[in-house]
Amino acid sequence: STSTTTIFKMRTGSPQAALTITALLLLRSSLVGSAIAIEKCRSLGFDPANLACSTCDVISDNIPNLPSHMEEECLACCQKEYIVVQTQQKVYKHAALKFDPRVAQMIDGLREFLKDEDSREILMRLEIRQEIDIDLMKRGKPLPPEVIFYSDASKKNGDPDETIFLGAGWKKEEIRDMLSAMLS
Repeated sequence: STSTTTIFKMRTGSPQAALTITALLLLRSSLVGSAIAIEKCRSLGFDPANLACSTCDVISDNIPNLPSHMEEECLACCQKEYIVVQTQQKVYKHAALKFDPRVAQMIDGLREFLKDEDSREILMRLEIRQEIDIDLMKRGKPLPPEVIFYSDASKKNGDPDETIFLGAGWKKEEIRDMLSAMLS
């Protein structure tokens, strides 16, 4: 099942970022650009239920030479308004880090996390899945790296409990902190 839980970064007075798990409750059930169906959005690599329009802005601001059609498709698939409600943090037994190595090289925080000596202990607990989707790359639409979390039961049946996409805004420390908090 697709979870609507996502990670938001909250800065505290301390030098470290505090991670808070929040649930996103949809205010509006229709897609902003309702001309594109949910299935079409998913085929383009977007999950409308979990895609805030502000994410499309972050993508366009941080990826140089992003084709205009990708930004338009993102905006057509996103949800404009959310209410953020704090929930209890979930802890999982298993996690997989799935990414295209070429895409990972373009995301500073992930690239640094994968090379960081302080991240080795956490990396050893992850299943690393380096996958290249040639069809998506040919269309100029690679999928963002993602961390897929599983409980024991969901790992057996192959259905993830939660998936978190790692975009350009993630720093290596934030990835490490999030994984430390969410893996038991």
